[in-house]
Amino acid sequence: MATQSVKPVYFFHIPKTSGRFFTINTTVLLEHELLNRGIQYKNILKAYGHRSFEPVDSVDMLGYTFLRDPVARTISHWLHIYENQLTGSMMADKKKLFNFLHANPTDPLIDYQTKFIVNNGGESPIDIVRCPSFVKNISSSDFALAQSRLSKLTYIFDQKDQGDNLRYKFLDILYAHFEITPTVPNTVNIKYHIGNNDSLRLHSTLSDSEILEMQDLLKNDMNLYNSVTFSKL
Repeated sequence: MATQSVKPVYFFHIPKTSGRFFTINTTVLLEHELLNRGIQYKNILKAYGHRSFEPVDSVDMLGYTFLRDPVARTISHWLHIYENQLTGSMMADKKKLFNFLHANPTDPLIDYQTKFIVNNGGESPIDIVRCPSFVKNISSSDFALAQSRLSKLTYIFDQKDQGDNLRYKFLDILYAHFEITPTVPNTVNIKYHIGNNDSLRLHSTLSDSEILEMQDLLKNDMNLYNSVTFSKL
């Protein structure tokens, strides 16, 4: 493989989309194969950290990302940053969540996926907690930029499709991209737990009206998520 001619691989990891599981079970194995061949991958494999989507505007790449149902992603993110432990009362916990969302309409958590995609940060990882450079409100031009950047990616996966079947097939794609015949079968599984039990439990208790209420608070993320044609392998 001539590293000078191969397209670099970029993974744009939006927080709370199970990207860490996917990375551990794909690019970590790929790195092992590259290093075994004496290939330094710094400039051809960029798969770590919550990096900005800005490079997709100018770099010819194999790029991929995961999007997640905005309601599920927001619950997971809120628990990760603002409430590490549930109180034990599901009614009280849901009230906290909805009170926060209604009281903070310009918080980065609102429409986070869209804000993340339009944020310009070059190669520097984005802090999952503090996001001072995020736009406060999504304009029509911001939304168009998010759609444009997603359209330039090679693959857009839905987080709910995470699993062994997807990672096996995608790892084969990465090996082929780098013209590698793996020394370790890609069926070797590095176990990594997907999903926060508190997040899953809280999401499972939402009524239909509560889901609709959250969707209304996350309009841009919902519109973006619903506008994407997800990649199927």
